Amino acid sequence: MLSSVQKTCLGVDEVPNWVFKHCAVELAPVVTYLINTIVSNGTPPSTWLKTLDTPVPKKTPATEFSHLRTISVTPILSHITDETY
Repeated sequence: MLSSVQKTCLGVDEVPNWVFKHCAVELAPVVTYLINTIVSNGTPPSTWLKTLDTPVPKKTPATEFSHLRTISVTPILSHITDETY
């Protein structure tokens, strides 16, 4: 899963996707332990619950709030955990 991480914007944890992609072999045991611990405790880190929201216009030009949609970027590890469980 780590080696197939999609290119995405940085989340609130500010860890770029290439770290997971290029260091997948080295990070796999650490990430596995981290995710298993978080799932067994049932409490994810607070940064995994935060998103970076960016308004993007539905129409050009966006003259009202109703003409905007939101793109939410979450941390990569939260995506990996969500896909795993």
